[in-house]
Amino acid sequence: MEKLKVLVVDDDVMQRKNITEIVKKTGMGSVVHASSNGTLALEWLEHNDVDVALLDVVLPGECNADILKYIKKEYARIEVILLCDGTPGSVEVTLEGLKYGALDFIQKPSGRDYRNSHDGLKNQLMILFSQIKIKMNSIQYNFHESTATRSASKPLKSKNSVISEMKANQFDPLSWDQADLVLIAASTGGPAALEVVCSMFPSDFDKPVLIVQHIPGEFTKALVEALDRKCLIQIAEGKDQGAVSHNQILIAPGGAHMVIEKRGSEKFIRLINTPHVNGVRPAADVLFKSAAGAYEGKNILAVILTGMGNDGMAGIMELKKKCNCYCIIQSEQTCVVYGMPRSVHEAGLADEVVDLYEITSQICKITSGRS
Repeated sequence: MEKLKVLVVDDDVMQRKNITEIVKKTGMGSVVHASSNGTLALEWLEHNDVDVALLDVVLPGECNADILKYIKKEYARIEVILLCDGTPGSVEVTLEGLKYGALDFIQKPSGRDYRNSHDGLKNQLMILFSQIKIKMNSIQYNFHESTATRSASKPLKSKNSVISEMKANQFDPLSWDQADLVLIAASTGGPAALEVVCSMFPSDFDKPVLIVQHIPGEFTKALVEALDRKCLIQIAEGKDQGAVSHNQILIAPGGAHMVIEKRGSEKFIRLINTPHVNGVRPAADVLFKSAAGAYEGKNILAVILTGMGNDGMAGIMELKKKCNCYCIIQSEQTCVVYGMPRSVHEAGLADEVVDLYEITSQICKITSGRS
């Protein structure tokens, strides 16, 4: 199998060495060049070609956002993976970089627990490299198409064509005069997608919204604060024993599963540290299955956004067994990675395929009984 050609950009010589070693150990990539700063990296790219750029989010004296935007504009086929050290400053820059077209981010090897972080990063890169290879080999993947162009594309399939392929769906549109709960799941590409979805909710949207975004614990606070600044309704991090309230969006904290506990007519959030599910914690499947029990027989709207893997699919299946569940998946053309939505679609559980910028409007229509 031909290996991916990788460019590493980091001002720390030891980190460049560490990252190069990790890339080699994946068996899927080869570092063809390592640069100490973005300017030199861009000069090198003028005469050379790579498939992946591993870009440190904090390069002294340089604006990484400009470097990232330049790479995505001039070399659209290059996938950029950000390198972050987990400090507050780098977390904010990383989240900003994801909006500018970076595929994902990884945390750089830590000196405190180098071997474990080394192995974890290798596994993360193998997953990301696999996804990049899939995109490169896909007939539908256009190397000259920018993320902005993909976002303007039409839905992959119409609502009717998706519904006709469903294998199991108990949704009864006549029973929808209101929604009891909105659930959203996202992974790779999720922070940018969530900004679009959440920022478009009107101030009078009064349904409870619970979100699972696959993200490390130290990133959750920054993500919540960034989204809250741009939204008309309150966005907060889920807290143990906190009530599930209307007119509020709660995001599961990284490192813990978020579940719903029913106490009489009231619903509360519980945070649990049970094992990873689908390789992640929090997992959408855990939240969705708990919602199926706590809201049995109620109207649930579930939304699956961009992301790798199949987290959320088993949860949707459980929701459709116990609740009146309607499921929207993000269209392939507007996904950074069409993994989680694809798994729901191929299981016959999707009711509708919707482009990213139309999802919030459709949520509002469905939850109000107008769709």
